[in-house]
Amino acid sequence: RDNPELGNEIPSFTWMEKNGYSKLANMISKFHCGIVKFRREYGSSITAFKKDKGYWTEERVHEHARNLYLELGRFPSQKEFKKYGLGSLPQYALKHFGGLRNLEERIIAERDEKARSELTSLFESYVE
Repeated sequence: RDNPELGNEIPSFTWMEKNGYSKLANMISKFHCGIVKFRREYGSSITAFKKDKGYWTEERVHEHARNLYLELGRFPSQKEFKKYGLGSLPQYALKHFGGLRNLEERIIAERDEKARSELTSLFESYVE
């Protein structure tokens, strides 16, 4: 708790995962029903890690979803977004994309297009 970067607050699940505390993060999720409940129990601010108003632009929703998709190797569930500290992303996916399914389809289409483009480029360089 004495980390100046965190301002003496209990960090998010995502922060713990990225900074080598994934085991702790998983234990908190398993035995305390998630980071928010754990913060409440131990007197830490729940709002300390909330995103600022206007944070969830279409680009940010897409970027966070794409990054988690790449990390997991599949599109995350609503529960997984919450687990990774992105619990409000699904509601903004609905606002900007018409829902998680549409966002997932868009990310997969972009991945397929990128793969097709790379394959075409590789083929063209091989033919020359």
